[in-house]
Amino acid sequence: MGEDWTGGDVAQTAGGGQKVRILKEAMKPYASAKDLVILFVDSYDVIFASGPEELLKKFQQTKHSVVFSAEVFIWPNRHLEVKYPHVRDGKRFLNSGGFIGFAPNLYQLMEPWDLQDK
Repeated sequence: MGEDWTGGDVAQTAGGGQKVRILKEAMKPYASAKDLVILFVDSYDVIFASGPEELLKKFQQTKHSVVFSAEVFIWPNRHLEVKYPHVRDGKRFLNSGGFIGFAPNLYQLMEPWDLQDK
């Protein structure tokens, strides 16, 4: 998004705060756009198996305001594992690399963020 990465080396430590800061700034103009759905992915290795209409339809079928991707492993803090409920199907742990939701709900999650980039 036009600036050098200073969010740390995620291979060695958690880092990633810069991603949240940049996303928060980009979301600010849409914070009250109640009907706007935002899809965020932060990876260069993402392949979409359907088009935007299908993604939006699937999101709407969840009847939730925000949906996060999930994964098998918890990272970076394994001590938080006990705070996650067990699941019968799918993955248990949130992954910030992909999420979809209504703009105001996403902004509400990011708005309190005021930590460092690393």
